[in-house]
Amino acid sequence: MNYDDLMGRFHQTLRIAARNDAMLMVMDTLIKIAELLIEKRDKERAVEILTFVLCYPMRPETRARA
Repeated sequence: MNYDDLMGRFHQTLRIAARNDAMLMVMDTLIKIAELLIEKRDKERAVEILTFVLCYPMRPETRARA
């Protein structure tokens, strides 16, 4: 699957998760987006996303992934 397809799926997942107040899924998806951005060498955007994720209260396992 290519970058654009993955980002499209991640954005769709974010919309569904946000609509259902599934914040754990939102945070996990944001981490996956940041990982993809790092692979694409867009580290600045990845850091912005991870900074947001790290400021949100979450499970220790999710924080460790971020």
